[in-house]
Amino acid sequence: MCCGHKGRGMRHRMRARMEEKMRARGFGHHRHGTGNTAFDEYRAEVLAKLEEEREAFDEYLHDLRKAKDRAEFEEFLAARKAAAERGDDDMPAPPQDDTPPASGSATL
Repeated sequence: MCCGHKGRGMRHRMRARMEEKMRARGFGHHRHGTGNTAFDEYRAEVLAKLEEEREAFDEYLHDLRKAKDRAEFEEFLAARKAAAERGDDDMPAPPQDDTPPASGSATL
């Protein structure tokens, strides 16, 4: 199961909601420039940098989640192996996680 592009649709929806809120508050009326080219260039550079930082942070969060998933899976495999070595046929309970699931995520 590929999850490399999983968050892009969600990011697009989040960005669209943010832009909608910004326009509703009056921030979107200068979308094609203010007439001050120096400010418009500065604003474009700052927004581009913020977008790069957001993408880097999203990637960082994805990597953290992936590492957590890997650690939990390895813990499960170790517990399963230990149970098999003891002759215990019951599967061990999955590790308990006290953090609530992210909004919009499905639970199994």
